Amino acid sequence: MELEKEETVKKEKQETANSIAINMIKQGFSTEAIASITSLTIEEIKKLQNR
Repeated sequence: MELEKEETVKKEKQETANSIAINMIKQGFSTEAIASITSLTIEEIKKLQNR
């Protein structure tokens, strides 16, 4: 039960970071700035840019 809760929280944090990154991409932030602020990897950000 506790493991499910941790996985849910982890997934929600990832979705939040992705949402913030997408908004930053739309605003023209650099990949490096997005990575610094969201803690996403450069590769994760590039995947979001190619959506």
